Amino acid sequence: MAFFMLIHQYRMAYRYACGTALLFVFLVPMFLVAQQGGQVITLISEPTAVQAIGRDVRFLRTASHQLGVQEITQDEYANQFQTFSSLYPNLGYTTDVVWLRVHIKNTLPGQIERVLDIGSILLDSVALYEPDEHGNFREYWSGNGIFIEQRAMKTRHPVFTLRLQGYEEKTYYVRAVGSLPMIFHLMLFPHNEFTEQERRDSNFYGCIWGAILCIIALNVMLFFSTRTAIYGYFALHGAASMLALLSLHGIPTEYLWFNIENFNGRILQISISISNLLSILYAQSNWSGHQKNGMKIS
Repeated sequence: MAFFMLIHQYRMAYRYACGTALLFVFLVPMFLVAQQGGQVITLISEPTAVQAIGRDVRFLRTASHQLGVQEITQDEYANQFQTFSSLYPNLGYTTDVVWLRVHIKNTLPGQIERVLDIGSILLDSVALYEPDEHGNFREYWSGNGIFIEQRAMKTRHPVFTLRLQGYEEKTYYVRAVGSLPMIFHLMLFPHNEFTEQERRDSNFYGCIWGAILCIIALNVMLFFSTRTAIYGYFALHGAASMLALLSLHGIPTEYLWFNIENFNGRILQISISISNLLSILYAQSNWSGHQKNGMKIS
């Protein structure tokens, strides 16, 4: 009996060893391919095809804010570009400048036009450099700190239009700077698909923002009718929170009627700070109201 138990244990150990070896054989090459990534992005011709290109984009972090695209393309820096290890990379908080190198190839005879979405609305400034026939670069700007009228595409997203003629290859460079986490959701959209996605997002978040506005309006009416401070604090807290939520989607910088340098890109931080302060005042007022059975304003 003990002999058969020993044979059974050896058979189980053999199966586990074989299974582990097979996983190693199949998964390790896949992992290495994912780490290496492909430098050439081939455009898909389907009109609704959306391509996630995070692992096909090379990046470089530099502490210097003085380097331009001409210096970055030199061998000294060109050989330092790395591949993202994630499809949707997050570089965290950093004061570095992040350069992206996007090499795109059109394998079809006709012109293809795509929208390059950098992904993070919270990036302060994003510049796209497109090569021209003379070896120079055309510069386009976007980002949360750039006024809407100065952006390459008049939208809250940091997006750029890429046009490639038949069988054409281009290497684009992107310069990104931000004071919040550097998150990249690098995508290529057909124009119609990008417009449709923006419409869906606007409808969804519009319902949420509308509900918050109704709550704010209700508390404003209660404040003026009852003269109870807690309703006023709650309404102000809701307004500051609303501004913070809108800032997460780039709405304030899209609809502000003025442009203040170094302010538009920091509305989120300011609104969150005000919201936190008002939440403290609201909690204190709520506690005092419980103690005094309603705090009145004379």
